[in-house]
Amino acid sequence: MKILRRSQKKILLVEHDLILNDKISELLLSSQYNLNYVKTISELSIAFKLDPPDLIILDYADKDSHSFIEENENSKDVPILFLHDLEREDMNELFLTDRITDTVHKPFINKELLPRLKRLMHISQKHEVLKKKNADLEIDMKVQHLIESELIEKENRLATILDSVEAFIYIKDTHYRYQYANKKVCDLFGMPMEEIINKDDFDFFDEATARNLRQNDRRIIDHGERIEEEEINTGKNGIISNAFLSIKLPLFREDGRVYAISGISTEITKHKQAEDKLRRALAQLEEQHTQLKSTQAQLVQAEKMAGLGTLVAGVAHEVNNPTNYIFLSSKALERDLLAFQDEVMNLMLGSEVEILKYFEDNFHRFQRSLSNILEGGERIRMIVQDLRSFSRLDEAEKKQANVIEILDSSIRIVKTQYNKEIKISKNYLVNKNIECYPAQLGQVFLNVLINASQAILQKQKERKELFFGKINIILDASLDKIEIIVEDNGCGMSEDVRMKIFEPFFTTKLVGQGTGLGMSISYGIIQKHNGQIEVESVINQGTKVTISLPLGGI
Repeated sequence: MKILRRSQKKILLVEHDLILNDKISELLLSSQYNLNYVKTISELSIAFKLDPPDLIILDYADKDSHSFIEENENSKDVPILFLHDLEREDMNELFLTDRITDTVHKPFINKELLPRLKRLMHISQKHEVLKKKNADLEIDMKVQHLIESELIEKENRLATILDSVEAFIYIKDTHYRYQYANKKVCDLFGMPMEEIINKDDFDFFDEATARNLRQNDRRIIDHGERIEEEEINTGKNGIISNAFLSIKLPLFREDGRVYAISGISTEITKHKQAEDKLRRALAQLEEQHTQLKSTQAQLVQAEKMAGLGTLVAGVAHEVNNPTNYIFLSSKALERDLLAFQDEVMNLMLGSEVEILKYFEDNFHRFQRSLSNILEGGERIRMIVQDLRSFSRLDEAEKKQANVIEILDSSIRIVKTQYNKEIKISKNYLVNKNIECYPAQLGQVFLNVLINASQAILQKQKERKELFFGKINIILDASLDKIEIIVEDNGCGMSEDVRMKIFEPFFTTKLVGQGTGLGMSISYGIIQKHNGQIEVESVINQGTKVTISLPLGGI
């Protein structure tokens, strides 16, 4: 093996023609190339092992060397300059090789060799640069692949950890769409994560629950705040379907903007269902307790009214007998006095005028006194009649009754106690009979009128200037109901008091002045009649009570 000169670029010359070798060597002496001349396959092999060339000059006729170079791994991608003496029509076979190839016809070596070498070296240089870039890119791709593999491994490890946690873990974007869901969330929604992605809460929950969740998420996005609260989902029947204790926090970009919401929810459904069940049980127990108190109050009141009815009936009977005696005796006395007056006047005909006038004046005084006795007796008879009507046992059964008669009876009873302080006006627009329990309706009207009267007395007591109490009673009807409206200008009541007036034992009166049962019992009686009782009131202006009763019967 002959080494001619070293340079930056290495050229391997494989040519058996010594004369041609010398010409090529002389031609390249002044160039910047390192020419390595070999004669055998063994030398060629050593050259590739020790110092692979940048270019090969090869005699095309040397088939053995050509085959060796083609098969040698170290010669891969090394350009070859073929020397040949072929005719033009035979040159096509030169370009069947995979190498970056050029050719020089042997008679024209002197003028063609150097330009061809420069061009091939330039191509080789670019090829080396490209090869280096490909190598660097391959290294980068390997590094990227290693990084991606490591990231995938870490993601899989993290996903395995998150899927094993007994909590619901999820991530939503700023459009409230799910971007990640662990296994617990997938099991809750009954679908894999691929189908959950880009769906929102309205795809999984009822509208009310979804709106509540959306409101919480909006707080995080708008204010960037962390929240921790219970999120309860209820069905249409109001029963809790599932409940969570959720911790949600924002995920920020480098510029401080929120780009996602991360949530961790722990299921507390059983706890909340038990709590809700207990709350419902307590509410039911409280309602039953209230009903029991109301029933007890009604029984007490019924017992009181029954005893009072018996007492009133007895008193009315006992009062009625002497009243009838006085009334009848007064009538007889009136008749006898008139007859006696006629007789006396006849006997005194012709007497002096002064005597006649004296007797006539005394008779007129006796008549006025007798008229007062008769009027008082008539009033006693009306009161007794009302008391007997109030205490009648036969009206414990429902029957057709006239509402005006029941109202008037209650009004007369109230007037016996409050006639001087209060003016009661009546405006009866209809006259209807309805199916009812007359005694019970009378009790309702009496309770309402007494409350109105006491409210007026309270206002009179509180005000220093002169105040006239008024109660206005209106009776009207529509197609299917009759309305009894009782309005007063008394002290009125606050909204808190108005909301409690139908509760048993609730009263605003002083101890010993009221039991708190009147309106509660009245409410129950109206409910029993399939009616309604409503109360409107303004403090220091008065109260309006509207009682509606069905015309079609109960």
